[in-house]
Amino acid sequence: MSKLLTRRSALGIISSAVGAVAFAGMPAFGQTKGKLTVAVPGGVVKDLETNIYAKALVAEKGYDVQVVNQPDSALEQLRAQVKSRNVIWDVTEINSLTFPAMDQDLLEKIDYSLVDPKNILPAYAKRPNAVLVLVWSTVLAQRADKLPPGKEMKSWADFWDVKTFPGPRAMRKTSHHTLEFALIADGVPKSKVYDALATKEGVDRAFAKMNKIKPHISAWWDNGAQAVQVMSNGEAFYTPMFTGRLQSLSDSGIPLKLVWEGGLFHTTYHGILKGSKHVREAHDWLRIRATNAELAEKYVQTVPYPAPIPGAYDKLPASLQAMLPTTPPHPEQLFIANEAFWYSERGNQIQDRFLEWILA
Repeated sequence: MSKLLTRRSALGIISSAVGAVAFAGMPAFGQTKGKLTVAVPGGVVKDLETNIYAKALVAEKGYDVQVVNQPDSALEQLRAQVKSRNVIWDVTEINSLTFPAMDQDLLEKIDYSLVDPKNILPAYAKRPNAVLVLVWSTVLAQRADKLPPGKEMKSWADFWDVKTFPGPRAMRKTSHHTLEFALIADGVPKSKVYDALATKEGVDRAFAKMNKIKPHISAWWDNGAQAVQVMSNGEAFYTPMFTGRLQSLSDSGIPLKLVWEGGLFHTTYHGILKGSKHVREAHDWLRIRATNAELAEKYVQTVPYPAPIPGAYDKLPASLQAMLPTTPPHPEQLFIANEAFWYSERGNQIQDRFLEWILA
């Protein structure tokens, strides 16, 4: 099996020069049955989308498929293309930077009789205008060699229990995907976390809980690589961590114990731009990208962010399956991150408060 790369680290491995990527053997323009442009982040992600999914669609349908770089300003470009009715991308990735596109009338409604004709996808994978193509999670990671004898964290409440589980901790330096865990540790059901954050009382409750753990946080990390580093060098024994980073720690010989209960389920979708001239071809892309188990298995062996296709990863090594958020019972233990909340005015206000709090 090829060495696993994280989504964020993979993006920097290969240069991301803007422009279309065509691969050898693609039918010449004019001999194709249709045309399709797909915009995704660059680097290895773009390579995989091209060499796994685009190649398969060309072989199946004979389309002229181009995979292009989706820049950091993708949301603004989506708006501009749709507003000007000059749609350049037919399919675009909907990630943490472009999530608001799903609620801003920028995407076509999806016909799931074409995308998921056998109805194999779970309900949470099918939005009206976007289909889930990969997921990743933030879970509680603990160094098994640093745990007290005979003890193991089972919840976010345990992360806050510094008497039973002494030792340095690390957390992400942001309000989103951090305050959720504070509320869960304080007894809020995971299904009610964002309801609580929508109220002044709930936000105050989250910060009060953060006040209790703050003296025990030895490192506040900005990105997944830093989380790996502080766990590797022993600066922290326990931290929330992106699941895509777990393999690198495991490969380095550091024994890990994970707490999936109360972890966050992060979602990445593909959608069709409103006004696309190739909607039928785009539906074929969504079908092959979201429901093809064989291709999904190939993808996850390089970038460990799976599509939620039942049974797609059953043949992979058990050690890898154990780190995938789609492996049962993980989906039931996790809850979906509400990116729309953090994009709202209230979310921005909470983030401002968090940044002031962390410097106090």
